[in-house]
Amino acid sequence: MKPIATEFIRRLRQGDQAAWFELCRTFGPALAQAIGRFGKYRFTAETVRDLSQETLSEVSRHIEKFDPDRGTRFSTWLFAIARHVVWGEIDRRMALKRGAGQKPVSLTKEELLGGPEQRPDRGYERAVFRAKVFKALESVSASRPLLEFEAYRMRLSTQMSSREIAAALGVSEPSISRYLRRVRNELRGVIRTVVAEYSFTDDELSEIEASGLGNNDDVFDRAMSDIYLEEQSARM
Repeated sequence: MKPIATEFIRRLRQGDQAAWFELCRTFGPALAQAIGRFGKYRFTAETVRDLSQETLSEVSRHIEKFDPDRGTRFSTWLFAIARHVVWGEIDRRMALKRGAGQKPVSLTKEELLGGPEQRPDRGYERAVFRAKVFKALESVSASRPLLEFEAYRMRLSTQMSSREIAAALGVSEPSISRYLRRVRNELRGVIRTVVAEYSFTDDELSEIEASGLGNNDDVFDRAMSDIYLEEQSARM
């Protein structure tokens, strides 16, 4: 098991509030989307928020049972618990319609361990990967000078050329090219660090290249633009 990933789980188990906040901020939007799909989008936004919080509470209660060495994606484990929480809410609503109470069902061993029947769909996995990349982008935005990152943000949000960005910011085109290169190079390294922090399987690490975030600058920028715009929309 990669030490950086194991360290994140250790922090969660020790009740590190910064780690739990990080978990909520990073994976909250993906969980909310999954919960919305579980409920076939019949839940209100308030219900989705409540069920997301309940999911994280369940994660807190059961975090000791997550075993990184089993080779299970942490995101898959979160997905299984979210689905259990949604099932509980649906059962509760059905019981109320019948005019009878219903005893909550405890998490099964299969749900806690993330068995094959608990596999999430591709949309969820894509949302989780986007969340990791977005966290890396936020980290780079905090470390780079404001003008440098703004130039790259404009590249992602509008696909403007270096010349167009230079004209918009009142900076020379060679300077903009340098800004873009610096941010892009740092971002590549931070993405690998962040993905490794939350990943427990080799196929999660392989998602970086598969998503177009390799060495080709133009392909990288286009892939980053798609991820940035999708995640911005999901977080609104």
